[in-house]
Amino acid sequence: MSQPPSRNQLLWSIGAVVIAALAFLAVLAWRSVTIERADPNDALRRFAQVEARFRSSEPMLRVEADGTITKKAVKASEPGRPSTLHALAYRVPEQRLVHAIVPFWFLKMKGPAVQYALRDTGVDLKRLGVTPGDLEQYGAGVVLDEARANGDRLLVWTE
Repeated sequence: MSQPPSRNQLLWSIGAVVIAALAFLAVLAWRSVTIERADPNDALRRFAQVEARFRSSEPMLRVEADGTITKKAVKASEPGRPSTLHALAYRVPEQRLVHAIVPFWFLKMKGPAVQYALRDTGVDLKRLGVTPGDLEQYGAGVVLDEARANGDRLLVWTE
């Protein structure tokens, strides 16, 4: 007859599973962001492609000039629960285009993992006052479309 696993073996097994899960989440967050160099015309073209899909959808959020955030009570153009959150950010001085694609279930996780997955986009859901529940209720559509005076732009949407 075999003996049951010792407490040490059990702890090592649990530790290995936790490390594997953390490694999986880290790789997922790392792969969620693509950064590329783009001239302003290329960037405008990419933003226009997304906008064309959501023409009838008014953004869920609006950032005023003074930084206050207004949440609009509008419905998204595409009903249904979103499966991904996208953020497309363009920084004019660096001519840098950043696209983050984050699985929706990942947004429900707490802590720095979500912030890491959205790195370099400027998206901070906590600062915006938006929860995954809000996004689910809103459905698929444009969450935020922000253009700055210097030409920088941020477009956030769910699919």
